[in-house]
Amino acid sequence: MPSHSAGSHPATHVVVDGSNLATEGRSMPSLHQLNEAVLAYMAEHPHALITVVVDATFGHRIDPKEVKEFDEAVANNELVAPPAGAIGRGDAFVLSIADKVNATILSNDSYQEFHGQYTWLFDEGRLVGGKPVPHIGWVFVNRLPVRGPLSRKSVAEAKRKGRSKSSGDGSVRVGSADASKPMPVPTAPPPGARGRKAKEDAPAAKAAAAAPAAAAPADAGAEKAPSRDAHGHTPVNDLMTFLSFVEHHPVGTSVNAVVDHYSSHGAYVKIGDVFGYVPLRLMANPAPRSARELMKLGESVTLVVETYVAAKRSIDLAMPDMATTKLPAVTEVDRACERLIVDGIRRARPDDVILAEEGLGGDGANAGVRWIVDPLDGTTNFAHGFPRFCVSIGVEVEGRRTVGVVHDPLLGERFEAVRDEGAWLGARRLRVSRETEFGRALVATGFAYDVHVSEDDNLEAFRRVVKRARGIRRDGSAALDLCYVAAGRLDGYWEPKLKPWDVAAGLLLVEEAGGRTSDFAGGAAPASGVEVVATNGALHGALLEAIGGSGRADMGPA
Repeated sequence: MPSHSAGSHPATHVVVDGSNLATEGRSMPSLHQLNEAVLAYMAEHPHALITVVVDATFGHRIDPKEVKEFDEAVANNELVAPPAGAIGRGDAFVLSIADKVNATILSNDSYQEFHGQYTWLFDEGRLVGGKPVPHIGWVFVNRLPVRGPLSRKSVAEAKRKGRSKSSGDGSVRVGSADASKPMPVPTAPPPGARGRKAKEDAPAAKAAAAAPAAAAPADAGAEKAPSRDAHGHTPVNDLMTFLSFVEHHPVGTSVNAVVDHYSSHGAYVKIGDVFGYVPLRLMANPAPRSARELMKLGESVTLVVETYVAAKRSIDLAMPDMATTKLPAVTEVDRACERLIVDGIRRARPDDVILAEEGLGGDGANAGVRWIVDPLDGTTNFAHGFPRFCVSIGVEVEGRRTVGVVHDPLLGERFEAVRDEGAWLGARRLRVSRETEFGRALVATGFAYDVHVSEDDNLEAFRRVVKRARGIRRDGSAALDLCYVAAGRLDGYWEPKLKPWDVAAGLLLVEEAGGRTSDFAGGAAPASGVEVVATNGALHGALLEAIGGSGRADMGPA
């Protein structure tokens, strides 16, 4: 049997026997005590991967004041419990996890019933104990299991059946006879729980810890947790609001949130209509002992979308410095430019409405005039040093596009348009191209941020157009693409899933330069930017037909 000394077995993965540590020195488990123990261990071992396991009855034995926090921790996978109907005590679950990943176990239990099955328990460094010491805090030491009658019985039984499990052994793991008995079910509520209905607690606890599932009342679990889905998850967010958020916020996106409440291992925040979660490990390095150290309730914070857990409709967020996936780090540039523009508009037109990409605008008393601002169109290009980005500002009066300005700072070009007064580049009036053959046309398009995951990805339309047009470009700035159609540099352009600030100025420029704009069906181009087609007019029908819209070959200029 290979040796596992402290030096040869670094504690990269630690399985915490949560039920054991939570009851250390007390008769009933305390979630607060467990939290303190885990945080103390993390402080001493910041690089350890921690898995906290509790038994199936844990949530029914803790103080009622801790139940909500416990449910949140389970929902966020910060605590793991055996699956409903699991046979055997919680110890078997802890050991099977540790055995699977070759982990150290943090517990004061000796697991005597399993000494014949998991002989690696006696390897140095595989078992760590911990106790809270007054005026000092938690102290952790390597330990060896205590042998006793159950240990000797387990070892003898394993030898007789030849099923001991050493480190690296591939044999099947089977608990001892004693360990395979049903997990104990509390017969009385924990101290201070008199307000809870005992007749509701007992069936729910039995349903969670029953041996054969058929032995439990069929409707007990359903009454206790009606909000859980078929997989036992409690959804964090409403389905439609969650899907809408995912659509508009790919992983790596920066968001503004308000701290709503704390949990044992992080904090929940509100982002509009959805809740997000910030675990301690994604707040700072080293992780704080409590979210309260870094976040205050009601405080506004900037966070980064770290990952989505679809089964739970959960949104995990990180502090910007802790995010593992980030979109181009130009948020501050966007905001600084937007703040400069918005402040200027506010000084000159304090009553107008402002719609700005980074959210720094707002309503005004004069709802008939709306400014639509994109402080940096072509953000990804800017981040990579690719010279295709611009500032775009459009103005609507009574819902009609009236003024549009697009400024390219690198080329020093400023495209301007006023309704019924034409489109201009400096002193030169702009006119769209005169191309009439789609086979000689140069067109452009773009792809949304969710192109990697969405089936509505524009790729099929791209395939059809690239086979028919002379050339196709994808430069990453919708506003400049529209300006180039207006200037005759491009003959056409289309793109789905744009935003109002992407098209507010560019659409007016195309129209005032004699071109045509529409949605994919040939109707009016929506101000939302959800579907945009812009051409010199002569090629509009051909481009609509190529992208799969309702174009006709004889469709001419508007």
